[in-house]
Amino acid sequence: MKNLRKYSKLAFWAIAVMAWWAFQEPATLSESKPKVKKEVRKDFAVQNAARVLEKQTETEFDIYGKIVQYSEFDVLPEGRTILNRQTVNKYNAAGRRIGTVVYDADNTLLWSEEIELDDDNRTTKITQTDYLKSPINRIYTLLEYDEYGNEAVSRTFSNINEQTSEKRRTYNDAGELLVFQQWLYVQNAEKKWVKRSVRTENEFNSRGHIIKSISDYQEGKRKWREVKHFENCAIVECDKYENGKLVSRYRRQERDTSANSPAYDVVPMPRTEYDDYSERDVFAGVEHTEYRTVTLKTDKNGNVSKKVVREYNQVYSVTYYFYDDANNLIKERTILKSDDSSEERQYTYDEYNNLVRETILKNDQPVEEHAIVYEYYPN
Repeated sequence: MKNLRKYSKLAFWAIAVMAWWAFQEPATLSESKPKVKKEVRKDFAVQNAARVLEKQTETEFDIYGKIVQYSEFDVLPEGRTILNRQTVNKYNAAGRRIGTVVYDADNTLLWSEEIELDDDNRTTKITQTDYLKSPINRIYTLLEYDEYGNEAVSRTFSNINEQTSEKRRTYNDAGELLVFQQWLYVQNAEKKWVKRSVRTENEFNSRGHIIKSISDYQEGKRKWREVKHFENCAIVECDKYENGKLVSRYRRQERDTSANSPAYDVVPMPRTEYDDYSERDVFAGVEHTEYRTVTLKTDKNGNVSKKVVREYNQVYSVTYYFYDDANNLIKERTILKSDDSSEERQYTYDEYNNLVRETILKNDQPVEEHAIVYEYYPN
């Protein structure tokens, strides 16, 4: 499979940025509050009370709050900045993104993504081109949808129209993912391309909570299975089999019945080299900690004023939150009980209640500062 290659770091960078943007919702703005046209962010390290610029980015928005341009700058030794990379987004009349291009400082095209939509503004084809490859590497993905409008099938092809991967998802009418299937090619320990297939089946209760998940994998001649059981959406059991043999058994320890122990306490699951959590795990990104509980207190306005984290029923950390008259968070201070160390974050806002400065202190000494300058559209 010599024609199968991993994306370049540039492609991964661009995809990661776009994935982050896809989950951002523009802030709800009142009629009297102008919309942001441009945001310049500078990140500083604080050393001996002196600020040292480490990173600078600029983000430009259209009148609807969508990002149209994102620029990253390198910081030179003398503190000056120089453009490193620039990403430009294109949208259709309905506001759906239909393309992205990435340029270097010399305005040379590095990477692009083109998106084709159907009459319902659903993505049907994504074409990504890496111009740094020689020859230029272009891949494309075709997407299909089920009767409920969920993405059901996606197929990816190489620049010579050879299919390189496929994903299938089956949902019920409640939008619950019942079955996930995927195959793709990966390099094994011998650096040979082999086909890996995954099939995951999920079961849910009447409240929509996952209660069981079975995943089967095959990579070459190697096969393994993982069986998870859940209570209140928390993992309580996990058995792993390889070539039919049980290789790992995990059970949540006896439930803590103290008043401060909520139902979601779980034993952390060990990860293995063949786990692809980003594709199949419904709890990807959630940091499960054994017998960790969180207790919150709120003020009269409903703002969180205190957070207490306990591990094994012992206080691990306490965080206090402070607000101004506009209910903006202006300070949060965390104290670690193990050594009484502290971390504090201080926030400053402009006249429109947009964050303009964040200062981070450790043991009452400033260590980082983030400054944001806005340019607004006229009302």
